[in-house]
Amino acid sequence: MESNSGAPREGDGPLPYAGLRVIDLASAEYPLCAQLLGQLGAEVVMVESGAPDDSRTSPDWIAYNAGKKSIRIEDRSELERLVAAADVLIDCAGSAMALPDACALNPRLVHATLSPYGSSGPKSSWRSSELVGQAAGGILHLSGSAEFPPARLGFPLATGMVSAQAMTGVLLALAARVRSGRGARIDVSMQEAVANLLFGAQSAAHVENIAHGRGPAHLGAGMARRRGIWRCKDGFLAFNVNAGLGQGRKNEPTFAWMEEAGFAEVAALREVDWEAVSVASIPQPQLDAWEAIFERFFLTQTKEQVSRASVKHHMLLAVFNDMADIARDPVLVERAAWVPVELPDGRAVDMVGTPFRSTAYRVQLDGRIARRGEHRDEVLRTWTEQKNPPPAGARAATGLPLAGLRVLDFSWAIINPLTTKYLAMFGADVIKLEWRKRPDPTRMSGPFPLGKPGIDMSASFVNINASKRSAAFNITDAGLRDTILKMAATADMVLENFVPGTLAKYGFDYDSLRAVNPDLIMLGSSLAGQTGSLARQPGLGSHLQAMAGIDLVTGYPEGPPGGPSQVMPDFIGPWLVIAALLAALEHRRRTGEGQYIDLSQYESIQTFLRPLMIRYRLHGVAPQRQGASGSPALCPEGLYPCAGDDCWIAITVEDDAAWMRLHAQLPTAIASRFPARMTSDERVAQRAALDEALAAWTRDQDPAALTERLQSQGIAASPVNNAIDLRDDAQLRHREHYRFVEHARIGRVPVDAPSFRIDGIEPHIIAGPTYGSATRAVLQEWIGLDAAAIDALIASGAIEAR
Repeated sequence: MESNSGAPREGDGPLPYAGLRVIDLASAEYPLCAQLLGQLGAEVVMVESGAPDDSRTSPDWIAYNAGKKSIRIEDRSELERLVAAADVLIDCAGSAMALPDACALNPRLVHATLSPYGSSGPKSSWRSSELVGQAAGGILHLSGSAEFPPARLGFPLATGMVSAQAMTGVLLALAARVRSGRGARIDVSMQEAVANLLFGAQSAAHVENIAHGRGPAHLGAGMARRRGIWRCKDGFLAFNVNAGLGQGRKNEPTFAWMEEAGFAEVAALREVDWEAVSVASIPQPQLDAWEAIFERFFLTQTKEQVSRASVKHHMLLAVFNDMADIARDPVLVERAAWVPVELPDGRAVDMVGTPFRSTAYRVQLDGRIARRGEHRDEVLRTWTEQKNPPPAGARAATGLPLAGLRVLDFSWAIINPLTTKYLAMFGADVIKLEWRKRPDPTRMSGPFPLGKPGIDMSASFVNINASKRSAAFNITDAGLRDTILKMAATADMVLENFVPGTLAKYGFDYDSLRAVNPDLIMLGSSLAGQTGSLARQPGLGSHLQAMAGIDLVTGYPEGPPGGPSQVMPDFIGPWLVIAALLAALEHRRRTGEGQYIDLSQYESIQTFLRPLMIRYRLHGVAPQRQGASGSPALCPEGLYPCAGDDCWIAITVEDDAAWMRLHAQLPTAIASRFPARMTSDERVAQRAALDEALAAWTRDQDPAALTERLQSQGIAASPVNNAIDLRDDAQLRHREHYRFVEHARIGRVPVDAPSFRIDGIEPHIIAGPTYGSATRAVLQEWIGLDAAAIDALIASGAIEAR
């Protein structure tokens, strides 16, 4: 795994959860959770029932059930015997095979139950689907273009998010079990898992009482809207005009490219002092005039020219890829990212199978689809022979599972700061190292509760960095290097998400840190990983969203690509980063060995897009934008207009019985046109007519009232919630999803809780820190510096303290 960035080699040791036994009862609804545990070494057994069906050859099934063992059970007693021998049970609320009393059978069991809305509350019995889950969690409202209805994200986002977040809950509960000897129940809500993707929009709803919409990104209430999607000669690209302290200089590489191409109009852009321009006060006409210059230039360039120039000049810019582009991307070949998956019919299909790289072990998908029930005899024999140890009942409660963990956090922006937020919530002492001259961008982005920007004024920063402490260090100051190395010597983890090689310039590469702390766990998260031809390419979530394929499969065929205005990679990625870190902790517990983790955000996001790649590999056609449409076999399914401005309801009819229930709710004039006993194939054949009829029925109805009515009849439906709807949602209020905390400068602000609840473990949630507020305390507590030594560092200009 070596490259020009000096990344350490990938390891070949045992995986951290080798020997862990996982029962998967959720393989049909939420299969990714158990598969991710399997990639970390667990033996995953999916329990199947019923006759074989076509779903086992669908791209979704192949993508998320590869690598699992399969058994069929004859009676409930066999399942109970397996549960008594298992470490982890994953199931779905309401499943015929669910075992609500599973922990009574096995007190060491970690039992995760995934459901649409959680196990309690006014919506706990409501039904859902991928489309309905995106609507209920709020992301659908932000997806697509403003001139079109909301557009379904073209990959299984809702089920993927609840699965990945459930895995985090499982790994935290396993860490707690090490201390207490006892398992726990975990209750996971898909609505909350999706709502956790809406940080900026949620802060705006709470603070400014506005609901962000689809299309260009808001800078804040009453502020200009920046364009993010641009046309080039033969496609689209992602780019934002940068402005403000620490950001304006990021336009420079693009200007250099424009000059190299002989584009004379760049001179007008050169005249602007981009560092002095405030993102909070750019007049819309002025921003439009600047953007028009960029627009004229981009239209002169092809996708290939854009890609070459982006790498040459290290620009914050990326072209929009589809699955065909990704399938032939040389970077994925360079990094050996492809894994062949053997299908039941003997064919093989390649997909990206490595969510991250470790110097201790190789995390890769076991690429085989098991035949239904083929491991029955093996599993029943070996699991019942290998008895699970009894619980250590005499141990006392030990608090949060990560208590005592020290994390030195160099990272900024969103993906790693979100990761360390959750580490801090569950007990880690996370120290955010930051410097005023290069502030974290989220400190300078809105919303601002007091109405003005400032380093301690952002509600989004307070949320993204909840439960941490801030130390103001100028890491570029050579005089501070020994102090930071001493801190690293006492740390358990170090995180960063700069362009590879950045920390090495200041003497904080993995080898330097490991020299003072051999047991250290270090993680570098970057656009395309620490190796390969894109290793030094900078990028933000919007660029990754374009290059990873999300944008081109979201939107309407007749319109532009339209991924969410709340960029997804920054909010999807942390759950795989957390998994990597918790796995590294487990490995260190077992072996005493630290490690380096290379996480390519480009590769990790492909975990959630695997069905699209498999569909392309099998059928030769790259998935395209389909508006609100989902499965071609489900009908009716879609978004239907309701009374009000930009108000919609998502409805999924999952089978013939659900159609009959919906048919009974329709007015006679509509119901008489369609038989109540129409088969699925017959409904699909009349999809257009059905959608038109349903739209006429829903158009004058209140979406919330209609949802209540449909859900009472067992029909999956939800309003297409915006951020204000979520703020006021009765289910989220019941589950205390938004926790209000007091911040020293801006007062009471919301922080969203995790989507999972672990019995006996209450996360520690406090406001994100004011700048430099813990500098003195950290230096005293971590390395024992006295007041005089700290004052000397302040006088030198290397640190700031309050």
